[in-house]
Parts: sequence; C-alpha cells; structure tokens
Amino acid sequence: MSVKLTGIGNPEAESQIYEKIKSLTKKQVPLIMALPMGGGKVAVELKTGNGYLPDTAEWEAWNHLAAIAEAISTFYRPGAKIVVVGDAMLHTADLGMNATEAAQHLNTAQQDLKMLNIADFIKLPDPLKSLPDNWSKTIADQRRKIIQKTHNDAAFTNQQREQTESLVYSLNTRVYELKRSDYIRMFAALKGSVKGISAEHRLLAANHYQRSEQVTANYTAVNYAIRATGLISRVVKDTTGAEDSLRLSVHAKPLEFRPLLFESGRLVRNAGLLPMHGTGVVGEYKGKLHFGIDFDIALRIRGFAKVYYDGRPLFYRWTEHHSEPHLVDSVVSSCGLVT
Repeated sequence: MSVKLTGIGNPEAESQIYEKIKSLTKKQVPLIMALPMGGGKVAVELKTGNGYLPDTAEWEAWNHLAAIAEAISTFYRPGAKIVVVGDAMLHTADLGMNATEAAQHLNTAQQDLKMLNIADFIKLPDPLKSLPDNWSKTIADQRRKIIQKTHNDAAFTNQQREQTESLVYSLNTRVYELKRSDYIRMFAALKGSVKGISAEHRLLAANHYQRSEQVTANYTAVNYAIRATGLISRVVKDTTGAEDSLRLSVHAKPLEFRPLLFESGRLVRNAGLLPMHGTGVVGEYKGKLHFGIDFDIALRIRGFAKVYYDGRPLFYRWTEHHSEPHLVDSVVSSCGLVT
C-alpha cells in the first residue's frame, strides 16, 4: 500500500478516509471498491510478447484484490467487492488499443474469474456500456483546453512532455509489423543509444515519438473525461447498483488506496509494474509456486521457457528447462485455490 501519497499516518487524511468508509458501511450494504486498471495487454511486443489475453500476471493481481474483498467480508457481514474498470477500450484512439482484442480480453477475463473461483469478489464490467451521451463531446472539449493550456502554461507543458515520453512505451507497435530485432533497435534509439543504430531505425524512433506527441492531448483528455463524467461511479452503479464506492488506484493519489498487486522478490524486479505492461512468470522452488511479472524481452534474455495452454501464452517458467505438462494445473490450483 502506498502510505505517503495516500496519506496514511496523516491525522487529517486518515480522518477523511475513515469518514468515507464510515459513510459507505453505515447503511450495512456491501462495500464496493472501484479500481480503474487494465482491460487489455499493451501491444508492445518487447513488453508483453504477442499475447493479448489475460495471463498469470493478471491472475495474480486479481487474486490479491480478491483477497482484500474476502478479508473484509470475514468481519463485515454485508461483504465487499472490487469492481475493476478496464480502461483499455477507452484508449483506442491514442494508445491504438485494438478494440476487438480488448473485447476478447474482457470476455476471457470474465471466464477466468469463474475458473479461479473469485468471481464473487471481483467484477470486470464493460465500461463502454456505461458511457454517458456526452462522452465524445467531453473528450473533445477537454482536448481543446489541454492544447490551449500547453501553449500558455510552461509547467503544464513540461507535464505533457513527460506524458509523451511515457506514452512512447505504451503505444501499439504491432501495427509496424517489424521483427523483434527491429523493435529493439528502435527503442534503443528512443532511449538515446544511437551508436551502431542505423538511420532507418533512428527514423522509426523519431516517427514513433512524433506519434506519441500527437496523441498525448487525447490520452490526457480521456483521463480527464473519466473524472469529469463520473464514469467510474456510473460503471459501479450499473454493475452493482451501489450509489457510491471507495476509490482505489494503481497509481497512488491522495486519499485513494493503492493495493499492492505483486510482492517484491526474485520474480518481481519492479513491483510497480502492472499486469497490462508485463508478462507473467512462475517459479517452482522449495516445493512452492511463486508468481511474478517482467517484460517479455527480459524473460527471453534470461532464457525462460514460455508455457502455452490451449494455444494461449500463459506464463514464462522460472527455470532453464521446459515446463512439464502438470505445471499448468498446479498454477491454476495455486492461483484460484481450486481443490
């Protein structure tokens, strides 16, 4: 949990958090927690490979979230649920998220929750069904304001530049239909390592960065529109009937809890990495299964073997050897507490 940014330990912040929780529980109705997160795999081959369906990275994240709701339900009789609002479908115009893949991801994810026996605690609704009538107009209005502010506010311009530099690693790159070696050289150029990089790959990097610049305003506008239209609350109400909820956040913000989705360790070198930006990895040692997440290219470099289940990339195995067939069943059992 992010303590500092959430305000835990600050009496004023803790008081506001307590009052929020109290207002939700005094009616003795289920405690609903809303978390905008994911909804698809970022289409960057070096990050997530060529898979776009949920893998064990998402399974592990869902299980951690389900454990929060289940723990609360043990002492709060009405129970608790976490509504995970996938925002991938909202970013088709800027990140280039494939709408068909996002829809398939959602459908598979909903089936996975049942298979993992956590569908009672985690809900994965389709946010497109809750969009207000003024959604597109709100984005357009916000985009105009952002562009105008970029011209007049130096501090905001720097923020947008930082956003651009972040987005270059999340934009759909599969549309370029390059070889993996070409992607490596392109991203090397983006990071400034131009020695030995051809002019062709430097041009690819420059064009990709320009594409990121062009969509930054829209990306920011979508995030503003989510807040301005109260979309998360609309999704929660449409999904659970609840008029209000406790807001969670994958990126810590004041007074919003940030759940820890992975535990730091040998299989998680970056605990801040989110399921949509990495690939699941499973290690079997000392008689136990351990779960983690890393970039696809990092796992390939480390020589891990990718495990498929019915043709679906499920995880990389933390070992020098190929996976035995029984390991998939062991992973399912461990993730979902399936007997």
